[in-house]
Amino acid sequence: ARGDGDWDSSQFVQLDRETSDHVKSLIQQSDAIKRVRKERIFEDDVTEEEMVIIQQRVALQQQQFAEFERREFAHKAQRIRQMYSYLDDDEIREALKEGHNDVDETIYQFSTPGYLTRLRRAIAQRHTPLTAAPQMTDVQRAKYEEMLKKRTRVQKKTTTSDARDKYRTVGRLPLDEALAQLQRAAAAKNGAGIDLARAMKGWSEARIKAFKAIKTKPNTYYYRFNAPGEEQRTGQWTPEEQRLFHARLGEIGANGQWGIFSMTIPGRVGYQCSNYYRYLVENRLIHDPNYVLDEKGKAHYLFTTKKKNPDGSAMRVFRKHRKPHVRMSREKYGYSDSDSDDASQSA
Repeated sequence: ARGDGDWDSSQFVQLDRETSDHVKSLIQQSDAIKRVRKERIFEDDVTEEEMVIIQQRVALQQQQFAEFERREFAHKAQRIRQMYSYLDDDEIREALKEGHNDVDETIYQFSTPGYLTRLRRAIAQRHTPLTAAPQMTDVQRAKYEEMLKKRTRVQKKTTTSDARDKYRTVGRLPLDEALAQLQRAAAAKNGAGIDLARAMKGWSEARIKAFKAIKTKPNTYYYRFNAPGEEQRTGQWTPEEQRLFHARLGEIGANGQWGIFSMTIPGRVGYQCSNYYRYLVENRLIHDPNYVLDEKGKAHYLFTTKKKNPDGSAMRVFRKHRKPHVRMSREKYGYSDSDSDDASQSA
């Protein structure tokens, strides 16, 4: 027989006092239940008293099995958390299920890039009922592809060589760096006589226009910028940010004014709120009939026009860029497309 010194205690989970008492209680209950003994088990009828005893035995066995599963999970979870201490029970259970209860395989899976994100999404979707998402029809797909081709042709004709050279040689300037660049220029001049053209070097025209609109067009400004002095947040949305987002959604809805929308969510700007809303639509966590999904699951916004379909309903189309001469003529006479651009970028 194996002696006490021969046991490898690392292969077993040390039971806490509560669990130990529970196991002892199950054993005592088993000893207290009578046993049914029959010489001819398939011929003799089962009495009511014997049926009660059988039901008690079955219920006790179910409790014992549940306790065994709980201890087995605790042992496996302990091994997994030695490598990944931040995992919760739901994540470990889901991973063990996918890994056929093989701990080594489960530990390996967690080292795979993107695995934990996919796992968390599956858990969230299981707890949140998915909404129906309208799929892009063949007619809509054909119109969308034609629009993309036309947009490419227009861009090739209207984009200047200077703009193309700038795109190739100058990388996209992150927002934080752009604001830091402006602050350095202001500090160097003590706030007076700032050369904005120099301070905003590398900024896109849309970003410059948005920054200058802080007092006149809040939606345009807050679509790309936080309130002055407020640090921008990036990365995954926290539970508190998600709560604020849904509260804001219930308050004003998703009307395309994402800059105004973002003003009650500290650290987030309009385009981040727009992207998060699109994420909810694409993952069928929110139903919005204004969006259709293509075969890759990407959401596309449909704009309602004044034109009518044969059945009398309003015709809905994908957004088309205005022709350059139309945009210039509007700006010449004092109009601006900034706000409409911001709304359309949410689409």
